[in-house]
Amino acid sequence: MSQQPDTRKLPFPDEIKANIAAYHRERRRKNQARYRAKQHQLITDQEAYNSELQQEIVELRWKRETLMLDITRRDSVWAVAVKYFSVFRLGLDTAGGACTTTLDFLRATMAPDLDAGTVFRDIQIRLGRLDQISENSLVAYCTTSITITRSTLSSLFPRLVDQCFNHNNTSKCYRIADRPVGQRLVLYGSVRFTWDTTNNCVTSLITKADMLSPLLRLLGNLEDVSLVFRHARINPECNLVVNSYANQHSHFY
Repeated sequence: MSQQPDTRKLPFPDEIKANIAAYHRERRRKNQARYRAKQHQLITDQEAYNSELQQEIVELRWKRETLMLDITRRDSVWAVAVKYFSVFRLGLDTAGGACTTTLDFLRATMAPDLDAGTVFRDIQIRLGRLDQISENSLVAYCTTSITITRSTLSSLFPRLVDQCFNHNNTSKCYRIADRPVGQRLVLYGSVRFTWDTTNNCVTSLITKADMLSPLLRLLGNLEDVSLVFRHARINPECNLVVNSYANQHSHFY
Protein backbone atom coordinates (compact mmCIF):
# COMPACT_ATOMS: atom_id res chain seq x y z
CA MET A 1 0.00 0.00 0.00
CA SER A 2 1.55 3.29 -1.14
CA GLN A 3 1.89 6.26 1.24
CA GLN A 4 -0.12 9.37 0.33
CA PRO A 5 1.65 12.74 0.55
CA ASP A 6 0.63 15.11 3.36
CA THR A 7 -0.76 18.05 1.39
CA ARG A 8 -1.04 20.14 4.54
CA LYS A 9 2.77 20.60 4.57
CA LEU A 10 2.99 21.75 0.96
CA PRO A 11 3.45 25.53 0.35
CA PHE A 12 0.61 27.47 -1.16
CA PRO A 13 1.68 28.83 -4.60
CA ASP A 14 -0.51 31.92 -4.43
CA GLU A 15 0.80 32.87 -1.01
CA ILE A 16 4.40 32.41 -2.17
CA LYS A 17 3.77 34.59 -5.20
CA ALA A 18 2.18 37.25 -3.03
CA ASN A 19 5.11 37.23 -0.61
CA ILE A 20 7.62 37.49 -3.46
CA ALA A 21 5.68 40.37 -5.02
CA ALA A 22 5.49 42.17 -1.66
CA TYR A 23 9.23 41.70 -1.15
CA HIS A 24 10.02 43.18 -4.56
CA ARG A 25 7.65 46.10 -3.98
CA GLU A 26 9.29 46.90 -0.65
CA ARG A 27 12.72 46.62 -2.22
CA ARG A 28 11.74 48.96 -5.06
CA ARG A 29 10.26 51.41 -2.57
CA LYS A 30 13.47 51.50 -0.54
CA ASN A 31 15.58 51.85 -3.67
CA GLN A 32 13.41 54.72 -4.89
CA ALA A 33 13.59 56.41 -1.47
CA ARG A 34 17.39 56.13 -1.46
CA TYR A 35 17.51 57.46 -5.02
CA ARG A 36 15.28 60.44 -4.17
CA ALA A 37 17.34 61.22 -1.07
CA LYS A 38 20.53 61.04 -3.11
CA GLN A 39 19.08 63.29 -5.83
CA HIS A 40 17.86 65.78 -3.22
CA GLN A 41 21.32 65.91 -1.65
CA LEU A 42 22.91 66.38 -5.07
CA ILE A 43 20.56 69.29 -5.81
CA THR A 44 21.24 70.85 -2.39
CA ASP A 45 25.00 70.54 -2.87
CA GLN A 46 24.75 71.94 -6.40
CA GLU A 47 22.72 74.94 -5.23
CA ALA A 48 25.26 75.69 -2.51
CA TYR A 49 28.09 75.38 -5.02
CA ASN A 50 26.28 77.62 -7.51
CA SER A 51 25.74 80.26 -4.81
CA GLU A 52 29.42 80.23 -3.88
CA LEU A 53 30.42 80.31 -7.53
CA GLN A 54 28.10 83.24 -8.23
CA GLN A 55 29.61 85.22 -5.36
CA GLU A 56 33.10 84.43 -6.63
CA ILE A 57 32.11 85.61 -10.11
CA VAL A 58 30.85 88.91 -8.68
CA GLU A 59 34.09 89.44 -6.76
CA LEU A 60 36.17 88.65 -9.85
CA ARG A 61 34.10 91.11 -11.87
CA TRP A 62 34.81 93.79 -9.30
CA LYS A 63 38.53 93.13 -9.59
CA ARG A 64 38.38 93.06 -13.39
CA GLU A 65 36.43 96.32 -13.61
CA THR A 66 38.81 97.96 -11.17
CA LEU A 67 41.83 96.86 -13.18
CA MET A 68 40.29 97.86 -16.50
CA LEU A 69 39.40 101.32 -15.26
CA ASP A 70 42.75 101.69 -13.49
CA ILE A 71 41.15 103.03 -10.36
CA THR A 72 44.01 104.27 -8.22
CA ARG A 73 42.11 106.87 -6.17
CA ARG A 74 38.95 106.79 -4.09
CA ASP A 75 37.37 109.80 -5.86
CA SER A 76 35.63 107.77 -8.57
CA VAL A 77 31.96 106.81 -8.75
CA TRP A 78 32.95 103.23 -9.62
CA ALA A 79 35.23 102.96 -6.61
CA VAL A 80 32.65 104.52 -4.29
CA ALA A 81 29.91 102.17 -5.54
CA VAL A 82 32.05 99.09 -4.96
CA LYS A 83 33.09 100.37 -1.54
CA TYR A 84 29.45 101.18 -0.68
CA PHE A 85 28.38 97.56 -1.15
CA SER A 86 31.43 96.33 0.70
CA VAL A 87 30.63 98.56 3.69
CA PHE A 88 26.87 97.90 3.73
CA ARG A 89 26.83 94.22 2.69
CA LEU A 90 25.46 93.38 6.16
CA GLY A 91 23.61 96.65 6.69
CA LEU A 92 24.61 99.35 9.16
CA ASP A 93 26.59 97.89 12.04
CA THR A 94 26.03 100.16 15.03
CA ALA A 95 28.61 98.42 17.22
CA GLY A 96 31.72 100.39 18.13
CA GLY A 97 34.40 101.01 15.55
CA ALA A 98 32.47 99.44 12.68
CA CYS A 99 29.86 102.19 12.87
CA THR A 100 32.57 104.87 13.03
CA THR A 101 34.21 103.46 9.90
CA THR A 102 30.88 103.40 8.08
CA LEU A 103 30.03 106.99 8.99
CA ASP A 104 33.53 108.12 8.00
CA PHE A 105 32.99 106.52 4.60
CA LEU A 106 29.65 108.33 4.18
CA ARG A 107 31.13 111.69 5.16
CA ALA A 108 34.07 111.25 2.81
CA THR A 109 32.10 110.20 -0.27
CA MET A 110 28.63 111.75 0.04
CA ALA A 111 27.52 115.36 -0.20
CA PRO A 112 26.57 116.84 3.22
CA ASP A 113 22.90 117.34 2.26
CA LEU A 114 22.44 113.92 0.67
CA ASP A 115 19.69 111.68 2.05
CA ALA A 116 21.12 108.18 1.69
CA GLY A 117 17.69 106.57 2.02
CA THR A 118 16.75 103.63 4.19
CA VAL A 119 19.49 101.80 6.10
CA PHE A 120 18.57 98.40 7.48
CA ARG A 121 20.50 96.60 10.14
CA ASP A 122 19.51 92.98 9.70
CA ILE A 123 20.17 92.62 5.98
CA GLN A 124 22.46 90.96 3.49
CA ILE A 125 23.22 92.73 0.23
CA ARG A 126 24.81 91.15 -2.83
CA LEU A 127 25.97 93.22 -5.76
CA GLY A 128 25.02 91.75 -9.11
CA ARG A 129 26.46 94.12 -11.68
CA LEU A 130 27.39 97.77 -12.29
CA ASP A 131 26.15 99.68 -15.35
CA GLN A 132 27.32 103.18 -16.27
CA ILE A 133 24.31 105.00 -17.72
CA SER A 134 25.99 108.39 -18.23
CA GLU A 135 29.34 110.04 -17.66
CA ASN A 136 28.55 110.78 -14.01
CA SER A 137 25.85 108.22 -13.21
CA LEU A 138 26.12 104.57 -12.28
CA VAL A 139 23.44 101.96 -11.50
CA ALA A 140 24.23 99.00 -9.28
CA TYR A 141 21.84 96.04 -9.47
CA CYS A 142 21.69 94.08 -6.25
CA THR A 143 19.85 91.46 -4.20
CA THR A 144 18.83 92.32 -0.64
CA SER A 145 17.70 89.80 1.99
CA ILE A 146 15.84 90.98 5.09
CA THR A 147 14.13 89.28 8.01
CA ILE A 148 10.71 90.49 9.14
CA THR A 149 10.19 90.57 12.93
CA ARG A 150 7.45 91.89 15.21
CA SER A 151 9.56 94.97 15.88
CA THR A 152 9.77 95.48 12.11
CA LEU A 153 5.98 95.48 11.89
CA SER A 154 5.63 97.91 14.81
CA SER A 155 8.24 100.27 13.37
CA LEU A 156 7.27 100.26 9.69
CA PHE A 157 3.65 99.08 9.62
CA PRO A 158 2.15 100.65 12.78
CA ARG A 159 -1.34 101.02 11.29
CA LEU A 160 -1.53 97.29 10.58
CA VAL A 161 -0.38 96.46 14.11
CA ASP A 162 -2.85 98.95 15.57
CA GLN A 163 -5.72 97.36 13.64
CA CYS A 164 -4.68 93.93 14.89
CA PHE A 165 -4.79 94.71 18.58
CA ASN A 166 -7.08 97.71 19.02
CA HIS A 167 -9.98 96.99 16.67
CA ASN A 168 -12.63 94.35 16.20
CA ASN A 169 -11.36 93.07 12.84
CA THR A 170 -8.43 91.34 14.52
CA SER A 171 -8.90 87.98 12.80
CA LYS A 172 -7.94 89.01 9.26
CA CYS A 173 -5.39 91.64 10.29
CA TYR A 174 -3.68 89.32 12.74
CA ARG A 175 -3.43 86.61 10.10
CA ILE A 176 -1.85 89.06 7.66
CA ALA A 177 0.48 90.60 10.22
CA ASP A 178 1.58 87.29 11.71
CA ARG A 179 2.37 85.60 8.39
CA PRO A 180 5.58 87.56 7.54
CA VAL A 181 7.05 87.31 11.06
CA GLY A 182 10.28 85.35 10.99
CA GLN A 183 10.25 85.15 7.21
CA ARG A 184 13.29 85.97 5.09
CA LEU A 185 12.39 88.15 2.11
CA VAL A 186 14.61 88.43 -0.97
CA LEU A 187 14.30 91.79 -2.73
CA TYR A 188 15.69 92.58 -6.16
CA GLY A 189 16.57 96.22 -6.69
CA SER A 190 19.07 98.86 -7.67
CA VAL A 191 21.08 101.79 -6.35
CA ARG A 192 21.77 104.77 -8.60
CA PHE A 193 24.85 106.89 -7.84
CA THR A 194 25.27 110.39 -9.30
CA TRP A 195 28.79 111.80 -9.11
CA ASP A 196 29.95 115.42 -8.73
CA THR A 197 33.27 115.69 -10.56
CA THR A 198 33.97 119.13 -9.08
CA ASN A 199 33.75 118.09 -5.43
CA ASN A 200 34.52 114.40 -5.99
CA CYS A 201 31.51 113.08 -4.10
CA VAL A 202 28.15 111.42 -4.63
CA THR A 203 25.35 113.99 -4.81
CA SER A 204 22.43 111.63 -5.43
CA LEU A 205 21.81 108.12 -4.15
CA ILE A 206 18.50 106.59 -5.26
CA THR A 207 17.67 103.15 -3.91
CA LYS A 208 14.89 100.89 -5.13
CA ALA A 209 14.01 97.36 -4.03
CA ASP A 210 10.95 95.36 -5.01
CA MET A 211 9.26 94.57 -1.71
CA LEU A 212 5.89 94.01 -3.37
CA SER A 213 6.70 90.75 -5.18
CA PRO A 214 8.00 88.71 -2.19
CA LEU A 215 5.10 89.91 -0.02
CA LEU A 216 2.66 88.96 -2.76
CA ARG A 217 4.16 85.47 -2.95
CA LEU A 218 3.97 85.20 0.84
CA LEU A 219 0.44 86.53 1.36
CA GLY A 220 -1.05 85.19 -1.85
CA ASN A 221 -3.20 88.12 -2.99
CA LEU A 222 -2.97 91.85 -3.72
CA GLU A 223 -5.75 92.75 -1.30
CA ASP A 224 -3.71 91.61 1.71
CA VAL A 225 -0.55 93.25 0.36
CA SER A 226 -2.45 96.51 -0.11
CA LEU A 227 -3.62 96.32 3.50
CA VAL A 228 -0.02 95.87 4.67
CA PHE A 229 1.20 99.01 2.86
CA ARG A 230 -1.81 101.15 3.79
CA HIS A 231 -0.49 104.05 5.93
CA ALA A 232 2.85 102.24 6.23
CA ARG A 233 6.11 104.07 6.88
CA ILE A 234 7.75 102.24 4.00
CA ASN A 235 6.63 102.01 0.38
CA PRO A 236 6.71 99.00 -1.99
CA GLU A 237 10.10 100.19 -3.28
CA CYS A 238 11.48 99.74 0.25
CA ASN A 239 12.04 103.42 1.03
CA LEU A 240 10.83 105.30 4.09
CA VAL A 241 7.94 107.66 3.37
CA VAL A 242 8.16 109.76 6.54
CA ASN A 243 11.28 111.94 6.57
CA SER A 244 11.24 112.63 10.29
CA TYR A 245 10.98 108.91 11.05
CA ALA A 246 14.36 108.19 9.45
CA ASN A 247 16.07 110.52 11.92
CA GLN A 248 14.36 108.93 14.93
CA HIS A 249 14.96 105.29 13.98
CA SER A 250 18.30 104.56 12.33
CA HIS A 251 17.67 100.80 12.34
CA PHE A 252 15.12 98.15 13.17
CA TYR A 253 15.25 94.50 14.10
